[in-house]
Amino acid sequence: MSPVRGTCTPRARSPPAEIQAVEAGGGHCRGATTHLNMEPGDCHGDHTAVSALVQAAIQRVVVGIRHPFQHLRGNSIRALRSQGLHVEVLGEDVQSKIVEEAQKSCLLVNLPLIHRATSRVPFSVLKYAMTLDGKIAASSGHAAWISSKMSRHRVFELWGRSDAIVVGGNTICRDNPLLTTRHGGWHMPIRIVMTQILDLPVEANLWDMSEV
Repeated sequence: MSPVRGTCTPRARSPPAEIQAVEAGGGHCRGATTHLNMEPGDCHGDHTAVSALVQAAIQRVVVGIRHPFQHLRGNSIRALRSQGLHVEVLGEDVQSKIVEEAQKSCLLVNLPLIHRATSRVPFSVLKYAMTLDGKIAASSGHAAWISSKMSRHRVFELWGRSDAIVVGGNTICRDNPLLTTRHGGWHMPIRIVMTQILDLPVEANLWDMSEV
């Protein structure tokens, strides 16, 4: 059987990745090994991820990293072990050069959450396009496409992995952006506008909720 994957999206709009994976795997999960890039979070006493693995009769669980939040760290690992599952944590129970590389990948994919846990501020990405002479728009305020189609697609992909998009009121008034992922099949983040005078035009694309 080919590997079965589950993906957890921002803002909890989809079931936990563990549930997606066991539902896709069906009966093939019995006695199988599952690999998690991070220990499941037990937020608000929600044990759905752990329960899904137990009920699917998973036999072995390999965890990339422990949960970065101290109050959640180790909870799911202990819960799984208490249910008789064999749980291994990379770097603790399993060690090798390949394991070190796998750990790096797990840290990278969970970087935003790790940043939030360690710094207590959201992980933010500044996005802008600039000409070779350091300009992002003409002196008149008029802006044209500086970036390429490929880079804009990359932006939509990045937005699809974000909880929110934040822009200023001037951007809404001058550029009238959609602030959507353009039907890319990605998660749709919250759109946030920072303005002091609330002078946003009523015809702005911002108010179009058809893709939200």
